[in-house]
Amino acid sequence: MATAGPAQRWLLVEQPGPWGRDALTGSRFDQAVAARLSARARAEGVRVLLVRRPGGRLADAGRRWAYADGRPGHEGLWWSVRTDDADVVDAPWDGSVGERTDRPTYLVCTHGQHDACCALRGRPLAASMPAPDVWECSHLGGCRFATNVLVLPHGFAYGQVTGDGSDVVAAHARGEVALPWLRGRAGCRCRPRPPSRPPASGWACWGSTTCRCAGRGGWPARAPRTPTASSGSRWCWAARTATWWCGWRAGPRTRPRS
Repeated sequence: MATAGPAQRWLLVEQPGPWGRDALTGSRFDQAVAARLSARARAEGVRVLLVRRPGGRLADAGRRWAYADGRPGHEGLWWSVRTDDADVVDAPWDGSVGERTDRPTYLVCTHGQHDACCALRGRPLAASMPAPDVWECSHLGGCRFATNVLVLPHGFAYGQVTGDGSDVVAAHARGEVALPWLRGRAGCRCRPRPPSRPPASGWACWGSTTCRCAGRGGWPARAPRTPTASSGSRWCWAARTATWWCGWRAGPRTRPRS
């Protein structure tokens, strides 16, 4: 938990074929444009990821690109098609262009030139994941957690995902998260704090992924509730639709440090 990356906005650029250690400059993407793209992304705080369909060939590329926003209250992902690589740099990155998708987009890190484990473990997962919108992607960070999966637009990060990832897909189809593999939500750097007094029983929803901890200094703003998924951890996420709550469960173990 709490090992997700800091980015909350992403630019996905479809680029099949090989990727070097630096995916953007080590690919077939126009290198003159790549420098401009990187500079703008740094200035605007946007993470650039190269994506390709699992097992895809260069001839199958649709030259698609997408802008994804995971900031609470702004969540969305919009796909566009470029005729030239420069189109990505010149377009607005605010959701005003492109076709919005309402289904989760699953990115599986398969960047073997950055870490061989990502390719060895990630490519089989991407090829077998039972979801309609799955992509291989360049380096997500946290290679020690391979296989790594990022679910957009909300930015939920998973590590060491097992099997074909069906448990992760099923959880998101229910509007939940898959607790055993959850690394956190990208950009949410708040360290959880328990309420000043433990709830009488069960779970208490006391804060959201906006990191405005509603229960800080007193009882939770909402009544205790039962989580929609179980976990052996004392600190977990209980979720329905796009409202994600952090819960604390009373128990005999020592309370985590605040």
